[in-house]
Amino acid sequence: MKTKQASVQSLKAAFAFFAASPNGVLNVAYGDYWKFNDFLNWFRACLDRKINRNDNRKWRKLSDAWTMDAKLDAQVINNAAKRIRRSGRNILRLPEFKAKYPQIDNYNSQD
Repeated sequence: MKTKQASVQSLKAAFAFFAASPNGVLNVAYGDYWKFNDFLNWFRACLDRKINRNDNRKWRKLSDAWTMDAKLDAQVINNAAKRIRRSGRNILRLPEFKAKYPQIDNYNSQD
C-alpha cells in the first residue's frame, strides 16, 4: 500500500463516502481501489507515524511515579512563578526540571 499525502478536505470526503456506503470502493490515485478497512488502516498508519515521529522519550517517563513527580514539580514551578513560598516544599524531584529551573529548586534555603 502506497502512502500518499492527503488534504483535510479529501479525508473528510473519504469518511463521508464510507459513511454513506460502508461497503463501497473508493478509487484512489494510480489505479488503487480501497475498501473502508484499507482506508482506515492507511489513515491509522499515517496518524501513528505523525504522532510518534519525534518521540525520543524514554518509556520510564510514562510510569505513574514519573507522572506524579512531574505534576508535583509543575506545582512547585507554578508556585514560584506566583511568588508563593512554602518552606521545605520547593524541592524539584526530577533531574530534568532541576537542570531547567536551577533558580527554583530549594530557593527558600538561600533566604
